[in-house]
Amino acid sequence: ILHEGRKPLQVFNSETRVMERYLKFYSSTKDEEYLDELTKSINGFQINSKFISTLFNRISPLAKQNRDKKIDFSVIKVINESLDVFKSSFEDAKIKVKIFGDEKIKIFGWSEDLYIALTNLLENSIYWLAISKSDRKEIIIDVSESANTVIINFKDSGPGLSDLEIESGAIFEPGYSKKIGGTGLGLAIAGEASDRLNGELSARKSNIGVNFQIEIMK
Repeated sequence: ILHEGRKPLQVFNSETRVMERYLKFYSSTKDEEYLDELTKSINGFQINSKFISTLFNRISPLAKQNRDKKIDFSVIKVINESLDVFKSSFEDAKIKVKIFGDEKIKIFGWSEDLYIALTNLLENSIYWLAISKSDRKEIIIDVSESANTVIINFKDSGPGLSDLEIESGAIFEPGYSKKIGGTGLGLAIAGEASDRLNGELSARKSNIGVNFQIEIMK
C-alpha cells in the first residue's frame, strides 16, 4: 500500500500546483488553451482516484469479486495515462519520452495491471535518470504485436543493469534495491501485474540503459 499509494499522491500534489497556475493564467487571459490543460489535470485526478479505490479493493478478501470485468483496452492509451502521473518529474529532470506503436493494439484484461507495471518501471527510470550526469535522458516505449502476442519494450538511457542482475533475475525479488531508501518492491509488483495480464516481465541486455520487455499472450 505504501509503495503503490505514493504515485497517485504524487499526482495529486503536483497537479494541484499545475491547476492553480493554469487557473490563474486563464483568469487573467481568458485563453481557452489553459482550460484544455485544466481538463487534462482533472482527468489525471479521476484516473488516480480510481487507482486508489482499486488498490484498496485489491487488499480486500473480496478483491477478485470487486474488480470490474476484464475488457479489451488500448495499450497506448494506458501508456499515456501512466506517463501523465510523472509529467512534472519529466520536466524537472529534463527527461524526453518517446512512444512508438499503433493505437489500435489492444490486450484483454484489467487495464489497472498494465498501469501498475508501467508506473513502476517509469518510477525507477526517473530515479536513475534524474541523478545521471549524462546529457541524454530518454525513455522509449515501443509497442508491437504478432498473431499471438503483444510486446511492450521499455528502454531508458540510464546507468542500466549488470549482466549478473539480468541473468540471475535478482532484480525481480522483493527486497532487492540499489536505490537509497528503496523498498525493493517495484519490479516485483510490476512482474505480478504482468502475470495477471497473462504476460511476463523480463530484463534484456542493452548497450545503453535498461531494456525491460513485457510479453503478453493474446
